Amino acid sequence: MPLLSIITPTHCAEAGLEATIQSVLAQDRTLFEYIIVDGGSTDGTIEIIKSYADRVRWISEEDSGVYDGMNKGIALSKGRYLYFIGAGDTLRPGVLAQIAASLPEHDRGLVYGDFCLRHDATRYYGEVSKYFLCFVYNICHQSAFYGRGVFELFGHYDLRYPVRADYAINVQAFCDARIEKRYVDLVIADYERGGISELNEDRVFAHDFPELVRKSLGLGDGLLLVPLFNFVMRMKFNSSFRAFGRRLFQAFAAVTRVFRGA
Repeated sequence: MPLLSIITPTHCAEAGLEATIQSVLAQDRTLFEYIIVDGGSTDGTIEIIKSYADRVRWISEEDSGVYDGMNKGIALSKGRYLYFIGAGDTLRPGVLAQIAASLPEHDRGLVYGDFCLRHDATRYYGEVSKYFLCFVYNICHQSAFYGRGVFELFGHYDLRYPVRADYAINVQAFCDARIEKRYVDLVIADYERGGISELNEDRVFAHDFPELVRKSLGLGDGLLLVPLFNFVMRMKFNSSFRAFGRRLFQAFAAVTRVFRGA
């Protein structure tokens, strides 16, 4: 049984897939299995996958989107910890060997590090708390390793949320004392911008998010000013608000680097 299952969901991803595969296969092969779940691509994606067929497990069939593919990968996987990386994203060299030393012996852990945007030197986000997850930003799933027990507790990715199902899992996991959270001071991956969470809205998730936060933090429905709370929470998913928040974080990170350098 491998320690790690690396899962890549794909659909018509020929432009970036090979770089992702190569970054995974360059890691210590004794640590992981690699599973590619394709959603029935009609471009050159399948040909790329087939060229690595002796080193990956893969399927190709129609699905209901990226989280459906990730759920299929979970079902196929055998590892104690699972990691999801999209086509176009790349693992940092040797990072799986470094992460392996930090994984709990049990399978109810969520171990995460940092990530960088490709073509952007900003490092996101450092160690975070459940309040950061609920009130500021989600962590990037390309920087997180999930124990199999996380999905046993909370179920697989909720397909009602086509863009932010990982956010729902993360909020529940960070707010649940049964899940051990560990931060590792490493850049795990370089993330290719332009993914579904940047280009698409998830109105169902935005609607449900305030209740998810209240329930996960134990605030209950008796919270004062619930309508105002709901409005503020849903503002997180406004594209202009998110862009402003990203620029603010980059400015803060730049200032922090200057002071550290001093």
